[in-house]
Amino acid sequence: MLCRIARRHRLNHVIFTRECVTKAKDVVENPDEPADPEGGGGFAEWAMLTLQALRIELGKSSRQTIDLLSEIPGILEEISLTRLPHFTVPRRNTTGRSVRRFSA
Repeated sequence: MLCRIARRHRLNHVIFTRECVTKAKDVVENPDEPADPEGGGGFAEWAMLTLQALRIELGKSSRQTIDLLSEIPGILEEISLTRLPHFTVPRRNTTGRSVRRFSA
């Protein structure tokens, strides 16, 4: 019973993430930018907006949210992340203008 509930809960987070990716790509300047470019570099703004929305939805800190991503691989797939960002990255990489457009 608990396993079924946990699975459903994870599925809801994956669906929420999918919807956030779509909305985030609508409000950033470069929606076609790869989530995490090969060879390193910064993460795409739309990916960071998605992580911020997920953090708020979960009611967790940035550190806790990043930790949870390793437990729910479907979320990483939805965001197209091949690596986990450091927990401080989502806070540094999102611009106020994009956040305001995203939350509208």
